[in-house]
Amino acid sequence: GVPCVPGYEGEDQSDATLVAEAKKIGLPVMVKASAGGGGRGMRLVANEDDLEQAIKSARTEARNAFGSDLLILEKAVQNPRHVEIQVFADTLGNAIHLGERDCSVQRRHQKIIEESPSPVVDEELRGKMGGAAVEAARACGYVGAGTVEFLVDDDGNFYFLEMNTRLQVEHPVTEMVTGQDLVDWQIRVARGEPLPLAQDDVRLDGHAVEVRLYAEDPARGFMPQAGRVLAWAPAADMPLRVDHCVIQGNVVSPHYDPMVAKLITWGPSRREALRLMATALRRSTFLGLRSNKAFLAHVCDHPEFIENGATTAFIDEHIDPSWTELNTPDSATWALAALIHYLDSGLGTTDDPRWVGWRSASQIDSILTLQEADVTVRARIRATGPGSVGQTWTVTLDDSGEIPAACDGEDIESWVFDVVSCGGGRIEYAQDGPVQQMAWALDDHNLYLDTDRASFIVRNATADPPADAGGAGSGLLAAPLDGAVISVNAAAGDTVEVGQIILIVEAMKMEHQIKADVDGTIKTINVDVGDQVKTKQLLAEIEPADGGE
Repeated sequence: GVPCVPGYEGEDQSDATLVAEAKKIGLPVMVKASAGGGGRGMRLVANEDDLEQAIKSARTEARNAFGSDLLILEKAVQNPRHVEIQVFADTLGNAIHLGERDCSVQRRHQKIIEESPSPVVDEELRGKMGGAAVEAARACGYVGAGTVEFLVDDDGNFYFLEMNTRLQVEHPVTEMVTGQDLVDWQIRVARGEPLPLAQDDVRLDGHAVEVRLYAEDPARGFMPQAGRVLAWAPAADMPLRVDHCVIQGNVVSPHYDPMVAKLITWGPSRREALRLMATALRRSTFLGLRSNKAFLAHVCDHPEFIENGATTAFIDEHIDPSWTELNTPDSATWALAALIHYLDSGLGTTDDPRWVGWRSASQIDSILTLQEADVTVRARIRATGPGSVGQTWTVTLDDSGEIPAACDGEDIESWVFDVVSCGGGRIEYAQDGPVQQMAWALDDHNLYLDTDRASFIVRNATADPPADAGGAGSGLLAAPLDGAVISVNAAAGDTVEVGQIILIVEAMKMEHQIKADVDGTIKTINVDVGDQVKTKQLLAEIEPADGGE
């Protein structure tokens, strides 16, 4: 038999029944959409008081994502490994498995890094899990490629999670370690041919890692991003498989999952495969939207992940606090961003480099105001003569700017850049060392920078009018991205508190709760359930309790 997690998948889908069954199973419990996966319609509930809201929310998200609001309940196995077995069956009665994939690195219950083989599965456990997966496939008369997913606890016990009746996103890592083309296998099986290999002929060679590149912002709750791709160039001149359909100028739509590409590396060992992946990510360019590219590289470099692999709690336990700091531009990045903005504007351009930055009265200083997320920095730029490889520029970050905490303790007063060239989406420069390059793209005063540390969007706000209402704590609630209003939980005249959920917007297969940012009274609700809204559209206005003083 196939060991299963205790749960409920009955026809009675009333809230009362689901709540009662969850209590019977024992918390913590997973509420899951029956019709699909990918983290949509899934909620982990550890507190009985949260059960009813979690069921309602999961039901709505499941209906929007899959057209079915049927839910199932499962006992939550705490901090498990997520390990799945690739199975294949033909029409002649043959069924085998091709080893396992470890998909434990997840956010929002959705996989972002997959590898094969699993760092915690030995030959004995592989035999048991593979045998159970094949037995499950045979039991339902399955034909073709399928994946049987398991949760594995610290003691090596495994529990059936679900079976995906398709070739999955992460199938390339299985192809890389087995040397087999699984799409070719599907075609052969569809023709009625036997499987190309018997179970004893399957060999796992080396180690493969796949990452999912998403248009999302890891530092802000992995919020999906919608917009136009300004530059896309996977790492060249290295052993890297890239599965994607991205073309420069494409728009990442708010109507679909924000995954844009898969990158896959193979190495003779796990450490080598991870090293290659971190390098490939840093050498790849994806600009125009915030992405998880640098975040993925950070995980592949993480000592805990390299040494022990991951449980499904890995990101929460090991990544979030450090990542927030890494995703803040350091002072060198602010200075370089200011210089690129300045040079691209043409202010530093002349036919004769001897006259760059010169005027009759005195040397020219240009001052720019820059913004990245909620941080503002002022930069002073001055041409300081020819350097060893090009024109030298000195950039000073003004004391009146808001230098983020990540810059504390650095010499932020001035940065000297010896610029070889700046154009075509790339700057070549030296800064206290050898010549290096950085990719960038500019669109509507927004400079997209792709550094080794992270991706940043630095806006030239020099010509912006003074800030008006609409900042933090303004009471003006705007849509975080394009989507549809699926719930309105307040009306004009209602008294609300900070953190209270006012509306819920569904976008990119996720629910986004729009919460009150001040205590006060609802002045207006500008949308109804079912309305389509645009990014930054004003949804509701709250009159602050203190009158906004």
